Amino acid sequence: MMMGRRPSKLPVVSAIAAHTFLISASEWVRIEGAIGCPLFPGVREQVRGTTEEFLEHAVCEQKAEPKDRAYQAINAIKEPAEYLHVAVREALRTGKPDADNHGLGLITKHFVNAWPIEDDGYIRAELDDAELFKEALNQGSKFTGEWLGDTSLLTKLLISACQAALEELDNRRGFRTGDAWDIWIGRLTRIAENNNLPTGTRESTDSAPFVNFIWVLQECIPEQYRRSTTSPEALAKAISRARTRDNS
Repeated sequence: MMMGRRPSKLPVVSAIAAHTFLISASEWVRIEGAIGCPLFPGVREQVRGTTEEFLEHAVCEQKAEPKDRAYQAINAIKEPAEYLHVAVREALRTGKPDADNHGLGLITKHFVNAWPIEDDGYIRAELDDAELFKEALNQGSKFTGEWLGDTSLLTKLLISACQAALEELDNRRGFRTGDAWDIWIGRLTRIAENNNLPTGTRESTDSAPFVNFIWVLQECIPEQYRRSTTSPEALAKAISRARTRDNS
């Protein structure tokens, strides 16, 4: 049975507070009992550090917003810009009736007069932006100096920027719920392999040391980040699936 695809979230989240993950002496005794052998200080630090990174990633997974919201934000700009571009292109068409020409003439008059020439009632940044734009018009480049032509060019550039933003959003992999746990299991598996510790899962029984190790280690982390806690068999299956997904 094919598993559903995990919904993609944004690849960024706002700042989160970093927390140090610690394992107590009594917890280490239980962890070592679960895997069936003592863990040297270096191995303990690898397990602790990997788990700390997992928790940081898991927090981001929970906090990251869906990509759909970013798509909506971009399209909220792109779609009106497309309508405006079509309208402006139509206005540039020659041979229009006198009423159209008169209406466009009035817009031109008030468009030019709308530029702030003094800092009276305008935020300073707005005035600076206006002056920079007028300077760009005066210097030529791709702008014509005619408001219809310049608006047509600007809307075209805006539409292109929106399209590029949508494509970048498509191509950037974001956080997906469950990925952090899979990566964590993959890294713990490699730590065990590199230190000649057991890694088997034996899904049909609850006596696999690695499964017991993960079971006890999960009891050391906040409950919301644990997976497959109903039984050792369920956890063994989750570990096997995680190993096939892990691409860290």
